Amino acid sequence: MNEKTKLLELFEKVRKATDEAKQRIREIDASQKLSQKGKAEEIQQIRQQLRDTINKCREQMLAIVDEREEDYAGYYKKITMDRMRLTGYTQTLTANIELLKKGYLGKIQVMALLELYKNDDVAMDMISATLQEMKSPYRDFLDDRITIRKQMNAFESVRNIIKSKVNIGLLNLPSYHLGDIDSTGFYFGSGYHAILEELNEDLSINSPTATLTSQSNADPKLRIHQCENSGDIISDARNKSRMAAKAERREIAK
Repeated sequence: MNEKTKLLELFEKVRKATDEAKQRIREIDASQKLSQKGKAEEIQQIRQQLRDTINKCREQMLAIVDEREEDYAGYYKKITMDRMRLTGYTQTLTANIELLKKGYLGKIQVMALLELYKNDDVAMDMISATLQEMKSPYRDFLDDRITIRKQMNAFESVRNIIKSKVNIGLLNLPSYHLGDIDSTGFYFGSGYHAILEELNEDLSINSPTATLTSQSNADPKLRIHQCENSGDIISDARNKSRMAAKAERREIAK
């Protein structure tokens, strides 16, 4: 699978299209042949062309993430269903946790227990709660797990990055060129670097501590986006709060 490469190529395509649009706008601004009205019309046309290109790329990027998530979720859904059909699965889990509580499981047994249930987030939550409650010296083993929940968070985090950053607002951001380094990373920020550094080719996370696995980064309510008419970075939640406050003040003033 090469989903990551496809995403990076689309990020680059958007960056290139944005830089080209900026260059064309600079040339129009410097033109002595066009009136101010003519310049405005030309620039508006460039903006619309760029918007269409960006929107198309964003749809392609989101489709890549959605399809990969669907495959991942489908695979683990089947595993979960097969597990639930197993006679005695829940009883065995309960018995293992009881052994853990009574202190009968040493380091090797705890490692084996975590490996056995690594693809079962519910079981792992139960084991985690038990280890934490016992203040077990082996509870640090929990930090080394890439869970289904973390991977699902990562998919949503990538979607948030794409929805937040891949839009016409890029046209209002400054261009950066540092030697051989292009402006792709500067346009799309830390989220782009997280995709670059924290994901494998199939969009699976490569570390249990990857920032993309964070619930806060996966929460659409906290999505940060670039405004179309300014270079400011604002949050949806904060903007909605301000709008609500304004509405309340208007109501009080009536």
